[in-house]
Amino acid sequence: MWNKEFAGPFNQSSVGQVDNNMKGLYFIHTPGFETMYIGKSDSCVKTRLQAHLRSSSNKNLRSVVNSGADLLFMCWDSPNPKYEEALEIKRLKSAGLLHQRSEKKPLIEYLD
Repeated sequence: MWNKEFAGPFNQSSVGQVDNNMKGLYFIHTPGFETMYIGKSDSCVKTRLQAHLRSSSNKNLRSVVNSGADLLFMCWDSPNPKYEEALEIKRLKSAGLLHQRSEKKPLIEYLD
């Protein structure tokens, strides 16, 4: 069944509430959505979120997390995270919110 959603402050306690082995999408963002990162996991969203809390492989997201900025997250399960991520990226680009540069992961302009 594909209807699980989780959201809250981007911290260990809230991320710990996410189901293990749930594949899907996630957003990490500031309260006003000035900063946003979209990601996916084909195996475990919780593991990806925990990795971002420890030290993201994305240098811009790592910098914001390490700054101590207030961040929130939301995530949900998906039968096809790669496809759904592509749809979200297209939607955000069409809205003028997403600008991709040399990073492998597309980011909202503030982080990129």
